[in-house]
Amino acid sequence: MTVVDLKYGAKYQLEIDKKNAVEKRLASKLGLPKDQIMLNYGANSVIIQLLSALSVQTLAEKGRKLRVLLDVPNYFFLQCQLEEWQIDIQKVERDEELEFPFQAYIDRLATYPDVAWLTTPNNPTGKPITDESIRVIIESASSETLVVIDRSCLNILPEISSKELLKQYPHRRLAIIHSFSKSHDLSEERLGYLATNDRVLAKLLSNKRDLNHNLHALERLLQVMDNGREEDRAKAAIRESRRVLKEFCDANSQVSYIETFSSFCLLKLSEGIKAKKVARQAALKGVAVMAGEDIGMDARYLRVYTGSPDGLRLFLDMLKLV
Repeated sequence: MTVVDLKYGAKYQLEIDKKNAVEKRLASKLGLPKDQIMLNYGANSVIIQLLSALSVQTLAEKGRKLRVLLDVPNYFFLQCQLEEWQIDIQKVERDEELEFPFQAYIDRLATYPDVAWLTTPNNPTGKPITDESIRVIIESASSETLVVIDRSCLNILPEISSKELLKQYPHRRLAIIHSFSKSHDLSEERLGYLATNDRVLAKLLSNKRDLNHNLHALERLLQVMDNGREEDRAKAAIRESRRVLKEFCDANSQVSYIETFSSFCLLKLSEGIKAKKVARQAALKGVAVMAGEDIGMDARYLRVYTGSPDGLRLFLDMLKLV
């Protein structure tokens, strides 16, 4: 029997079936009940739905703003959402080398934030947080603090699996965000998910599940989501981009490179070269980069994508002319 939904169309039930198939496969992979997996319209959708639900809940139940502990710089979209939802951001600054401020972060946990947010690898720096640091943060956080680990960007270094993290800390409140954009080259399909060991959080988010996925996107994902070769290929591209960047910066003293282990990295331009101008010129060549001032950083920084060595070479050839 074909279910015809008069609002969405005849294939809507097929879309829901495939969404359930994806969530069921993820649940099996992570060792969680299916209702603790939330597939959404990209990792950005997860961020919006998680922050909106928690901020409204905190205001209603505690009469105050949600408090989120965050190292900065961090993902610009995340910071925009924190501001839009009027969230109390407890910022911990990274150092000159843009390393994760571990001790300062631990110290701020003593203020009992509602959420401790970890983006690893960091976006825009491409620097991952070590497994040991993550463990200490989880163990140091209050039992009421939700530790969110955003793993949307690929990490080419060895790291503890999300399944193992969830298994090791069954009595801590954890939420892990993943995206298929970088690992499986599905950016245009907008597919990401949240996995949590917290049944209370899962119930809070249950009525915010995104049911309007693209059927074609779900079909593509089901074909490739368990294919480790896709992720290996993406990591190989990042390693090649690292080689290209080092070679370029060694030969061009006006540009330095913040070592990355992920899908993005930062270039630091010498005085007199405006990142905003470079970004505009790159756009004319069909290459998208982001100026530091557009992501809350110094105007000399540029965020570049490292998942496409050919695109990176195109951009660097243009940068030589500036």
